[in-house]
Amino acid sequence: MASKGSRGKRIALSLLALLLVAAGGAAVYLLQRYPNDVPVTYEDATQHFLRGSIGGDTDNGLPKRIMEVLPTLFADLLPPGAPHDWTAFGFQVDPGEVIPLGFSERTMRVPLVGMNCALCHTGVVRASADAPPQRILGMGSTTLDLEGFFGFLFKVVADPRYTPENLIAAMEARAPMDALDRFVYGKVVTRFKEGLEKRKAMLGALFAPDRPGFGPGRVDTFNPYKLSTLGQHYPDGLTPEEAIGNARYASIWAQEKKKNRALNWDGNAPRIEDRNAGAAFGAGATHESIDMAQIARVQAWLEVLPAPKWPYAAPDPDEVARGRAVFQARCFDCHDDAGQRMGEIIPIDLIGTDRRRFDSYTPKLNQLFLDMGNGKPWDLQAMQKTAGYANRPLDGLWARGPYLHNGSVPTIWDLLTPAAERNGGQPTFRVGHGVINQNDLGIQADVATLDGRETAVFDTRLAGNSNAGHTGPAYGTDLPDEDKKALIAYLKTL
Repeated sequence: MASKGSRGKRIALSLLALLLVAAGGAAVYLLQRYPNDVPVTYEDATQHFLRGSIGGDTDNGLPKRIMEVLPTLFADLLPPGAPHDWTAFGFQVDPGEVIPLGFSERTMRVPLVGMNCALCHTGVVRASADAPPQRILGMGSTTLDLEGFFGFLFKVVADPRYTPENLIAAMEARAPMDALDRFVYGKVVTRFKEGLEKRKAMLGALFAPDRPGFGPGRVDTFNPYKLSTLGQHYPDGLTPEEAIGNARYASIWAQEKKKNRALNWDGNAPRIEDRNAGAAFGAGATHESIDMAQIARVQAWLEVLPAPKWPYAAPDPDEVARGRAVFQARCFDCHDDAGQRMGEIIPIDLIGTDRRRFDSYTPKLNQLFLDMGNGKPWDLQAMQKTAGYANRPLDGLWARGPYLHNGSVPTIWDLLTPAAERNGGQPTFRVGHGVINQNDLGIQADVATLDGRETAVFDTRLAGNSNAGHTGPAYGTDLPDEDKKALIAYLKTL
């Protein structure tokens, strides 16, 4: 007959086994309900470009359910007159959607969204301020205001209304939540705030009131990376010479013919893989999360994506023929695919355009890039510090204004004009609207309002915004007006 002690032991062991089974079952349940590292994928290549992950939706992912409610919950912190959704910052949001294009989704216990290539490289144009927007894939966005977007997020988490109770109530109004969801998202709301506060502390210098802003259609490419991932190498912050690197988003269509050319505005990336990895890091991918296989998939799609054709009234054929002759004489060598100087780096003192973006990419940063990826699949193998800015092809030129690397010249007509006379001699013009100037080729400079909102002002007097350079006989600013008009007619056909 078993003793009372042995019976008690057996009961205790049985209870322990039951508890372990229950705990195991609970763990399985929790993993099923809150799975980890599950991306939303797309078979269609275009949808993958627009919504697929490149690795920016893990460490730097934004909680999807929080993102769905912020524009309405904090509508008073949006730009004046803006709709209460993410289009307030120039994002493109499809009908019936809340999260914009250019964000991928990945479940990391809870759904997160992160930036991808399409966010900065899908644009819209309008035939007039009253016309509907036309989306163009691969176009550098002229409406996206990332500085405004992050400034809004920083204001939100500093607002006393930002509490788990308020956020959860807003999320629950959109979709049911049970007690477990409320518990989990209570933690998520707090961590989201902590993460943004940390990011603001790191990047505070980029949001200083005395610093020229990015504005819509532009971003400071490298300085955010210096202050965040490479912050240990910049303990004293940025030097004044390198502190402003604002540049417009470039077009990225027809990449096949650009494989063996120096890429980025200053030609610092001779390898397209280096350019792609650097762009992914700029979009929030980390050294661990960057997905080079998916980036290669996007690259393959971009290689055959054609430049957009001029969609408005066809230019006069005789004007086009005359303009082609002007192009052959003045522009071909630097800007045609067969030109001998296509892709060549023009020294900064020779081209004379604003040097701030050029100066922001320093020899120190270049060496850090070369050193940091040794042995990794994304190793930046051939980055280089150049002497100036690179000549670029002109395909789809009509959809690439405003012009120069910093977006300081509204039209090609202005670019063919001496710098002091550009934009009629006015130092400011309006941006962020995408309205095409069909006569002068570029954007309309005077669109003060769009959809009931004021547009942004670009001031060429601010540091990094100069519209100087690319002037003189070598650049066509001495041409007779008739030749300039004919050249513009031809450029519409590229």
